[in-house]
Amino acid sequence: MNLEKQYYFKIKLDKRWSDLDEARMVNNATVMTYFEETRIRFLNEVLHWNWEQDGLVVANANINYRLPIGYQAELYSFLQCTHIGNKSLTFSGILAEPEGSAWRIMADATFVLVGFDFRNKTSAPIAAIYKERLQQTMNP
Repeated sequence: MNLEKQYYFKIKLDKRWSDLDEARMVNNATVMTYFEETRIRFLNEVLHWNWEQDGLVVANANINYRLPIGYQAELYSFLQCTHIGNKSLTFSGILAEPEGSAWRIMADATFVLVGFDFRNKTSAPIAAIYKERLQQTMNP
């Protein structure tokens, strides 16, 4: 599987000793944080998200933990927007480590994010500028 072609965004993740549990594997809750870090960096670096003006909350998160992630793993996170709705965005993510010329998938996930008006505590449409930028990152 060629993750670089399938996913628009890729970052290398640094693990901390505190990410490990008693079994010396990255804790499941930390895996969620890795995906969160990837989404935030994507939103900031690619979409230039205006957090003061445009709220966004996670409405659904689904993670499949495929293999334990050890401290020594060289870990990368991949992210791709797969659906743009009026008030929601769906993302697909992968955590993987290099395995020769391929990738060993450690976890995969999907996330639905919803535009949110924090002042009125209601869902809100995704701004057109973000939709346009996202469209440019999506695979045909």
